Amino acid sequence: MSLFYNVKGASVSGGKITTELVAPNLEYNVRSLLLTNVHDSVAATVTLFIQNDPTDTATNTYEIIHGVVIPVGAALAFEQPIIFKVPEAYGLYIKVGSNDLIDVTVNT
Repeated sequence: MSLFYNVKGASVSGGKITTELVAPNLEYNVRSLLLTNVHDSVAATVTLFIQNDPTDTATNTYEIIHGVVIPVGAALAFEQPIIFKVPEAYGLYIKVGSNDLIDVTVNT
């Protein structure tokens, strides 16, 4: 199964600071992940992380990548399932720059 997202930065209409890709406590096995910069003229800045209960002030957050720049017309692929072997209590999240547009494909 694949999940598809159009992630928009907070300054873009309908965008937000953090987008949940896979919810905590949802049994999943991410096999691969593709992040594609779809903006016409601006490089995208991406942070990908796992986190347990995001509504709790004492959450545990672990970054997979932090502030990685994806140039215009480029993509970043993760094809090592071991990266995403995490406890079921953790969800998968992405943050992008305020004006960024990223398409995300999650293969489970």
